Amino acid sequence: MKKHIIFLAIFTILSFSQTFRLSITIEAARLPESEQARLMQIIPKIQNYVETYSWTEIVQAQDIEMELDLNIFVQSISESGTEKVYHAQAMWTNHFDQKYFDKNWAFSLDDNNTFIHSVIPNPVNDFLDFYAYLFLAGELDTYEYRLGNSAFAKAEEVCNRAASSNFRTGWKSRLERIFNISSNLPFRQLRDKIYIVRDELFDPEYQDSTKSFYGLLELRNEIIEGNWNDKYYDNFWEVHHRELALDLFDTKRINLLDQLLAADSENAKFYSKLIDDLTKPKE
Repeated sequence: MKKHIIFLAIFTILSFSQTFRLSITIEAARLPESEQARLMQIIPKIQNYVETYSWTEIVQAQDIEMELDLNIFVQSISESGTEKVYHAQAMWTNHFDQKYFDKNWAFSLDDNNTFIHSVIPNPVNDFLDFYAYLFLAGELDTYEYRLGNSAFAKAEEVCNRAASSNFRTGWKSRLERIFNISSNLPFRQLRDKIYIVRDELFDPEYQDSTKSFYGLLELRNEIIEGNWNDKYYDNFWEVHHRELALDLFDTKRINLLDQLLAADSENAKFYSKLIDDLTKPKE
């Protein structure tokens, strides 16, 4: 029985303008050790490709720094002429509110690939570009409603370019992913709205955040009733409902915590504990 090998590389080379810090794992236990070693060699190249590129055109003057995890699961190799094609799945996360699973990625390890950003199709570079733009789009939407449009457009450009290449596998579903996320306008509005509400709670010049808070609950209700609550929304709300509730706790807004509890019964236990802690008599 072959030893189960997981390659792990974590790099934290920082620079002032750096947008991403990337941790990468590659699991390829089914492959020969020689192939595992070959895959190991691309880890620092991928990390350098993502971390050292200037994303300032997309970031649009926003000071964004994101930590990403990329876990690659290489399952098999096939032959296409004289070229080896690796078949893999991948999991991306920003350790926070974005998570993407890609179940069908095919790529080759072309020795001529210098890992330089280019409009020339490349199955590894295109894959990295696509998800970098996707993460940026989601993050920019939290700064301003639909601010991520330019990043979504860049991700779509990558899809269209890659779909006409020799490595078409998976690009139709990635294009659908862009459409599903970018067209979910209530969710994209919530991304921005929840930060506005949280800022107002701590703004001494803003006397009453109640109106914005109720607007947030109405927007969330629209998402639920309109069946806009997909897995991308679920990942976002799973993190942000807790942060919102903790802000309400810190600002002692018991009345708003009560309203959040009434609106979001799935997380009632968490809200109830905060309310109890605020209302119990001091010893």
